[in-house]
Amino acid sequence: MKKLLLIFLPLIMLITSCSKDDPKEIDKVTEEAVKLIYYTIGEPDQDLKLVNEELNKLLKKKINVTVEYKKIPWDDYGSRINSLVNTNGDFDILFAASDSQGDFYSNAADGKWLNIEPYLSNIGKEMYTAIDPILWEGMKVGDGIYGVPTNKDLAVPENFVFTEELVKKYKIDIAKYDTFSSLEPILAMIKEKEPEVIPLSMDSSRKNIFAFEGYEYVVSPYIPLMINSHDKELEVVNIYDTSYGREILNTLHSYYTKGYINSDASIRTMDSLFRDEKPLITLASGGPFSHISWTIDRSYPVVANQVSPAIITTESVRSSVMVINSRTEHPEEAIKFLNLLNTDPEIRNLLNYGVPGVHYELTDKNQIKIISNAYRGVTYTQGNWFILNTTQGEPLDKWERFKEFNDTAVPSELFGFTPDLEKYNNILNKIKTISAEYYPALNTGSVDPSVYVQKYLEELEEVGIAELKEELQRQIDQWKSEDK
Repeated sequence: MKKLLLIFLPLIMLITSCSKDDPKEIDKVTEEAVKLIYYTIGEPDQDLKLVNEELNKLLKKKINVTVEYKKIPWDDYGSRINSLVNTNGDFDILFAASDSQGDFYSNAADGKWLNIEPYLSNIGKEMYTAIDPILWEGMKVGDGIYGVPTNKDLAVPENFVFTEELVKKYKIDIAKYDTFSSLEPILAMIKEKEPEVIPLSMDSSRKNIFAFEGYEYVVSPYIPLMINSHDKELEVVNIYDTSYGREILNTLHSYYTKGYINSDASIRTMDSLFRDEKPLITLASGGPFSHISWTIDRSYPVVANQVSPAIITTESVRSSVMVINSRTEHPEEAIKFLNLLNTDPEIRNLLNYGVPGVHYELTDKNQIKIISNAYRGVTYTQGNWFILNTTQGEPLDKWERFKEFNDTAVPSELFGFTPDLEKYNNILNKIKTISAEYYPALNTGSVDPSVYVQKYLEELEEVGIAELKEELQRQIDQWKSEDK
């Protein structure tokens, strides 16, 4: 009996001690980790599996969760995600933004995303506090909050992005060029002196080419109904039926016919920007120091000039959202994962930069020095920027400057408005189909606007855009009167 007591007494004491100290710690060891499936945009990296394994080691330790981390290429993301959502495919979390990248608003209105508001006062409280309140405003659809916004620049103005090598070679003062029409002298020069270089690279992605004067979409980039962000009257216009819109399109078509714009612009995808072509100018959306991330993405130095006002729009705050499947079996675990992603620098840096010692090293200033390109996160899609380490070459006070930029950004007159268009889904879908046919060609200058704009407008009229425009104006006028 004494021998048996000596054998089992330490075990009894250990169990008793554990149960007294923290029963939850025993549960963490014994419970099987919950597995989440997470989709985001980006090319599947060579070391994606390695990063996923390291991520799961941390997640299992911190919240007893593992994640199956899936990246879908840029060209395929919209169609693959739309198919996944519409067929009730298996996922817990995914990246959503515009119509072509997960369609945040429409799917929220349709009940495809989980209303996370009940969790933001408890297990999601830390991220709710960490993320700018203006961004949370953009996540509201009806009476709920349907996504976790990336805590980043509140406004995403358009920029002309220049290849630095060409800027230095020809001593180009980029600050002089802030409209499409102002570009002609340097486009002509590059066309003549650098025949292998694309002077102005355009593609079929839904860039807001009308943003220079502060125009924003009321519904989405697929619906050509816009308002001017500074217009207190908030008049809804079809941008293609305005003198300003036609002027932009005519300028681009002129450039296209002169060979300043790449001939494949209407079929070229956003991913094409990462080809080793080094065009003189591309168009991109971003806030302070975006040229640094664009330099990394394109693997050659670029500089940028902001060409549209820094205006906070509903569209800009919805430009990057992580959503939870309303059918998920693990809503609490999904919230815990997103909470960590927005509050835990170790998790956030891992997803953005990869594994320490494998993909990056820290400098003596605690900045990231990239040592391998075998993994790269897509920064704007994966959580709180302000807990990321800065990269070598960036200002040490980068995030303080970002906060200053956010403080000076001006909310649009329409900010906070979300239309109720459930009764107009048929019209919306028809307009989207028509726009998908005309947008890429018109917005890249590839076809003559004097011919095709009228055809586009006539087709839109046939499917009821006038009725939609009238309803949007009615709702905006009502919202404006109630807001005041």
